[in-house]
Order: sequence, then C-alpha cells, then structure tokens
Amino acid sequence: MKFKTEVMTVSTEGPYDLIDITSRVREFARHSDVTNGIINISSPHTTASVRVNEKCDELKKDLFEFLQKLAPREGKYAHNVIALDGRPNAHSHLLSFLVPRAETLILKDGEVVLGSWQSVFFLDLDGPRKERKINFYAMGE
Repeated sequence: MKFKTEVMTVSTEGPYDLIDITSRVREFARHSDVTNGIINISSPHTTASVRVNEKCDELKKDLFEFLQKLAPREGKYAHNVIALDGRPNAHSHLLSFLVPRAETLILKDGEVVLGSWQSVFFLDLDGPRKERKINFYAMGE
C-alpha cells in the first residue's frame, strides 16, 4: 500500500469564491506513485469546502446567489456578536454545515476518474482570504 500527501495553497477573492482545482488534482495523482486507489481532497478550514460539480460560469453565479439566499451575509446572527477573530461570518459557518469539506475520488491506472462534465472545485464561503489550504491524500497500489 502506498500513501502520498501534499498541501496546496490558494488565495480567494470576494465573499464567495469557487476555484477549479481539477488540473492540480490530476497532476498530484500522476505524481503520487499510486496507480489504483483513492484520492481524498479536503479543506482544513471550517468555512471552505471541496466539491465536484459541473464547470459553468452561469452555474457559479447561481451558486453564489443560492448561498446568499440560504444564509444572507447581512443576517442577524448571535455568532457575529462574539466572533473570536472579529469576522462577522456566522453565515459562512451555517453554510458549512450543508457543504461537506472533502471529496474522495477513484484513481484508476494513475488517473482521476471523473465524469464528462465533472470538475473539482475549492469553495470558499468566507472570503476573501490571502491563504487557504487544500489537503491532497492518495492511497492505494
């Protein structure tokens, strides 16, 4: 059994940001020395996530509008009164309960298995941030 880990950093723009990291995931998989197994991509941040979905600019706009409707940034939240880091980000924490922070994908013959329309995204729910980390972990033969 082989294991490989790596940490990638990104900076985010705007209150929400969706960054396509598919090419970076594929590159990591190719250099992991794991031919068949799994790759886990995760966010160590409470208010950020890794998701698989379709790459489409209109869908990105729809996502940001949907998130804003679910938990408006301007809402009245008790967490914002006591925010330890001074960020009024209760909306981001609430959204993170609904958006899992990791994805696990299949590695077959050294390649990440994704559907025709699928891409891997890093979703920041509390931006902008100068540095966000993404953990990569491959395991298999």
